[in-house]
Amino acid sequence: MSGSGQHGEVMAVTATTTTTTTTTASPQFVVTIEDAVFPRDLPSDDERIFLSIFGHAGGWKWAMHECRSVSFAPSTFWSTPAPNQDDRENNEPCLALHQFLTTRVLEYLFGTTKVHPNLKRSATEQAKKRQVPALTVYILASNASKSIEPNVTVAAAAAAAVDPSTPTSSSRTAGQGDMERDVVTLFKDVPVRILRLLPEHFFAVEQHHHGGVIQPFMTTERLAALYGAKGNHPSSRGILIIHGGDVLSYSAMDHQGKIVGGGVSPGIGMRFRSLFDYSAEEDFPLVHWSDLRAKIKEYVHKKDKGQTKQRSFVDTFSVDIEDSVVAGVISEVSLHARNIVKQFLDLVSPVVEADTSVEPPRTPAIVLLEGHDNEFLFDLLGDNSSEICPMEPGVTIPKKPQVEYCCRKNLTAYGIQRLLVVHSRHASVCDPDETIRAEIIGLRGARIHTDSFKVKTTKASPRRGTFVAIRRGHSFDDDMFEFLYDDNGEKDYVDVTGLYDSIRLYLEVGEDGPDVNTKKWAKNKRIEMVAVEKTLADASESVRHRKVELDGAQTQDGTVIGVLAKGESEGIADATAKDNGENLEKKTRKKRGGKRRREYNEPEEFLGRRVAKYFDGELYFGTLDHIASEDKNDPLWHVTYDDDDEEDFEYNQVKAALLLYEEMQSEDPKQNLPAKRARKGEK
Repeated sequence: MSGSGQHGEVMAVTATTTTTTTTTASPQFVVTIEDAVFPRDLPSDDERIFLSIFGHAGGWKWAMHECRSVSFAPSTFWSTPAPNQDDRENNEPCLALHQFLTTRVLEYLFGTTKVHPNLKRSATEQAKKRQVPALTVYILASNASKSIEPNVTVAAAAAAAVDPSTPTSSSRTAGQGDMERDVVTLFKDVPVRILRLLPEHFFAVEQHHHGGVIQPFMTTERLAALYGAKGNHPSSRGILIIHGGDVLSYSAMDHQGKIVGGGVSPGIGMRFRSLFDYSAEEDFPLVHWSDLRAKIKEYVHKKDKGQTKQRSFVDTFSVDIEDSVVAGVISEVSLHARNIVKQFLDLVSPVVEADTSVEPPRTPAIVLLEGHDNEFLFDLLGDNSSEICPMEPGVTIPKKPQVEYCCRKNLTAYGIQRLLVVHSRHASVCDPDETIRAEIIGLRGARIHTDSFKVKTTKASPRRGTFVAIRRGHSFDDDMFEFLYDDNGEKDYVDVTGLYDSIRLYLEVGEDGPDVNTKKWAKNKRIEMVAVEKTLADASESVRHRKVELDGAQTQDGTVIGVLAKGESEGIADATAKDNGENLEKKTRKKRGGKRRREYNEPEEFLGRRVAKYFDGELYFGTLDHIASEDKNDPLWHVTYDDDDEEDFEYNQVKAALLLYEEMQSEDPKQNLPAKRARKGEK
């Protein structure tokens, strides 16, 4: 993984990948979300848009970013409630996802903004036409976002996210939701690449005061906001961000880019709400902060225009009960905001350097006000608090040249933009493996599915699809490539030789229908695939062996279909014979040339594991139950399927079957059984 230093320099830190087990009320599935590694995980030059998401107390905040040619700029921002239980249990994840996305994202993913029952198929169709089929989604690692109570409507939750004083069935949303689980659930049926951004991406440990420890309130989104702000104000004495939202929080850094800390207190709406909720002895009214904020804004506007003679919006001493509540809360926030700014200025005041040649920055400190209360806070920190409430006698508010106040929105999204821009500027030439991987994403392919005894036909018909993702191994030869089928939107995994087979078959058969092959996107894909087919043979020993075999078949038979059909199954003739009731001895896959890196200690460690595999478009589950060969250096694993069929797997088939099982575990009727019970003959 890479992080960024105080002025945008790139530093190396350890890369990690974590596996998050996500459990819904009924089905269970396992998914791996990778920590972003830069520059590898920058958006591709060919990606038109990508998303960033982070959670907050009211739900999720989303941003749609533009492509690299416009510096990854965020162009659209929106907020939604976190997914509720109905969204998590929806049998059609695309239908649940649809309600969270904007028009342009919907058109990009599905080709339409309309809701229809075949959104998954639409997503697959759109993906195959794009240069980069998978949508990149960056999520920020932080405290878990609040989940929505099942009995709170989406409309009520959305209102509460804007105005915490809005009554719902409860005074606050309940429980902690798992944001990563929910993101994976929503995007389950869409080609997607989900990458996690960590605190270390934005700040090095040595840039954190207090012994390098980030306090719990210093979430990744706040660090991203500081990082983006520093890029916009590189020579300031210091930067303070005050976020006025559901909570009133603040974070600060000095002129060297070191974090000096921050704090959290109840937001303005929360203060009004708490007086209403927790004052049993007094019958305080519920002040709706969103309505009051609009009235204050109108008052300040009239005051600036000289259209009112009212001395202040609210008096410290009031005779009306509601005015008293407003006076108390507004005065408290006013005093609190001024104190934060003054304490901040003391922290970042210029220090006389021993070396007189080093001159401290003379530019003002920057106070950035964000959140839905940012304009109110800006007015409150104006001259005489903009006469919203009386100030204590003899007190002044810091202003230029000491400090400059600015209203800003969506600082976190701009921080992510700066992170990507910095890494794109510092990106060195990638290693050859990464270059090849980048060329593979988005390629078309075709596979023969006459798999052994599952197939009840002698016809070997190609199934077309798109390579949408890569599971990296120790080297390129150990990678597994995720293949998305056009006909049903299901996924499969192939090794590098299977990748080459798919490309060769596609170059022979093309798209399904002559009209499709004439389309511009199909022509462009074919040109790319011809180049990659040659590159693969140069990069992989196992592919070179396979190329010789397929070239021979092409010369002799005029097609590679026969070789591929035998390589993917027991063979068409065997399948037919088994259909006719003949007693055939089960055959194993012929060994392909080329040494493979061994990524396991003992072959026995896979025994008892559940696996999944598609046969002619139908998903089957089974269990690896014993070692089928005596060769410890190149073993075969025996799998017994739940319908009592069986076959042997090579190592890369085991990898592919395990990966597919991770994706499809929720469909396995035996997923909750102990491994030893899910063996041959046990139902």
